[in-house]
Amino acid sequence: MAPPGRDPETGLRVWERHPFDTASCISRVTYHWVYQILQQGSLLKDEMTEAHLPPVAEADEVARLSGRFMRRWAEERAAAAKAGRKASLFRAMIRTFRRELLVETAIAVAEGAFRVVLALTLGLLVRHFEDDDATPAQGFALAALLVAFALMVNATHHTFYWWGWRTGMQMRQAACGVIFRKSLTLTLSALGVVDTGGVSNLAANDIERFQLFGIFLPWVFVGPLEGAVVCIVGVHLIGPAFAVGFALILLFVPLQSLFSKFFAKTRRKTALASDKRVKLTTQAVEGARLMKMQAWEGAFSARIGALRAAEVALVRKGNRLRAYNEALYFASPVTVAFVTFATHWGMGQSLDVAAVFTSLALYNVVQLDMTKFFALGVQATTESRVSAKRLQAYLELPDQGANLDSKPSPYPKPSPKPSPNPKPNPTSRLVIDSASYTWDDDMPSARVLEGLKRKKKKKWRKREAADAADSADSALTPSEDVAAAGEASPADVEVELAPTTSKARTLVLKDLSLTISPGELVVIVGPVGAGKSSLLLALLGEITRVNGSASADGGGVAYAPQEPWIISGSLKENILFSAPMDREVYDRVLAACCLNEDIKSLSDGDDTVVGDRGVALSGGQRARIGLARLCYQALGPAASAETPAPDLLLLDDPLSAVDPAVAAALFNDVVVGLAAGAARVLVTHQTQFLGHAAVDRVVV
Repeated sequence: MAPPGRDPETGLRVWERHPFDTASCISRVTYHWVYQILQQGSLLKDEMTEAHLPPVAEADEVARLSGRFMRRWAEERAAAAKAGRKASLFRAMIRTFRRELLVETAIAVAEGAFRVVLALTLGLLVRHFEDDDATPAQGFALAALLVAFALMVNATHHTFYWWGWRTGMQMRQAACGVIFRKSLTLTLSALGVVDTGGVSNLAANDIERFQLFGIFLPWVFVGPLEGAVVCIVGVHLIGPAFAVGFALILLFVPLQSLFSKFFAKTRRKTALASDKRVKLTTQAVEGARLMKMQAWEGAFSARIGALRAAEVALVRKGNRLRAYNEALYFASPVTVAFVTFATHWGMGQSLDVAAVFTSLALYNVVQLDMTKFFALGVQATTESRVSAKRLQAYLELPDQGANLDSKPSPYPKPSPKPSPNPKPNPTSRLVIDSASYTWDDDMPSARVLEGLKRKKKKKWRKREAADAADSADSALTPSEDVAAAGEASPADVEVELAPTTSKARTLVLKDLSLTISPGELVVIVGPVGAGKSSLLLALLGEITRVNGSASADGGGVAYAPQEPWIISGSLKENILFSAPMDREVYDRVLAACCLNEDIKSLSDGDDTVVGDRGVALSGGQRARIGLARLCYQALGPAASAETPAPDLLLLDDPLSAVDPAVAAALFNDVVVGLAAGAARVLVTHQTQFLGHAAVDRVVV
């Protein structure tokens, strides 16, 4: 019989939790918990796969880390708005991992203390051999202490680095999770000022700075503290000559500060150069077909090569700075020791072997921590602040729903058209009152991104502070004033193109008033270019509102765009979209969306890979998969506890890509069938459905 926690047939461990989560303190210090994973690998006849590994430790889960980080960032923004200062993502990062950094700092202090005591013990052992009256027992005792302190230094050193690497990894994963979350909530206006290469560089290169920051930050504080202790002990040991040598070490610290400034400047330039190269490379890959048709390969290759050459030049400059830093590190102990002992000899004092060995050991402590770890801490802190500013600029881009609020607009509000017989509707799902929308977005966060490239920091800080205040005012809140507004009829809704406002903005929707009630089916019709899709984007909060008010109340929103988005994955993955599988709901959705026959024609059924790297789909199939995804998100289990079930469904002409028979089936089985319990807004050109009994209102 297999022991508990093992598969009875293979004898392999069946992991419920990560071994670190259940390990004792001794096991964590000695790394005995790793043995379970190594033993698992030794039992495998084939190669180890992800299925054989334990789950991620609870404290290392990306969802938990990014959630912690976002909560601290929200607290930091609220505190900054209240205090009238600029919010700092770097400060929020430190507060998020304050406990981990404090533990890491305590371990570093313990390691420094053991190393100082180890140096003094070495001196006592050397002096023991010089003392003719010393007993062997004293020698063995000092040797045992020397070994014990060496073991303690080894244990604390490696524990510190393991904890530091883990803390840095958690910082990096938290930042990566936040970038992913933000990418899913950006408005279309925000996407217009963000390029894929910049975001990829942010997620690939910038967040790597947090890894080193998590390791070496404690030495920014522990290094000077340890240096002060070493200086006091050394002066007590050989006199003022040690202080002269230590003062020489302190002269190296300003050089490290100078190097840190060069590091930061070079890092900023390198990041911008990488953004340009990655952006152009991404454009070339995405437009490879057009590039080949126009024979632009040589031109793109030359431009990418030039950008890469500029980037490599900056990388080389950074490597030279690091080389100078390393040279300074290796030259400092020899120079300091020479100056110390020459000064001691010049003062007419003699040197004994014990004092020399102890002084060299103490200098070795200072050399490693002051000129190496302290320098790396300053460098990592500087580079992390730069990366945090770039990440903060990205996070301050507007989210979906930022244009759905009830705060007064700074723009002049036009006189609304009177609504006949307004009726209070306190249970409205979404209310828009006399609002106008534009694509010409003077986005504050776009100026924040631009500010990162400006050399004049004062102007950038003023703009970013104003932008932070603007973004702090923006929130999705129920509107008490608009909640009692009358229910809009089709005549109350006006969708038209206007020339410009007082801000010289082109309006795509002007003086819009619309109320969507729970469970209501509203059908929007009109000629091509009338603004039907723009109206749905306005309901989503995706385009900029320049006046009026808009508020939303209720659960989530599901949206089926006119051009469905298909990921490179199986058909099933495209429908579930990370939500848990509910077979009953899944089968109902497939039947209602007329996908069963299509699945039968695929080689692997709903496990067939579709999209760019799989089977090519027709426009009708793509539309029905997008519609099935919307239905499953509304009816199936939620992907996470933070994701509310959609009770407002926005459908942008999903019936145009299918034949009339399938369109009728989708309308009856999906729009007025599966989705009957939610508020629905349907854009369509199929006028035969306008007279259906389930249609509550028609907006023209």
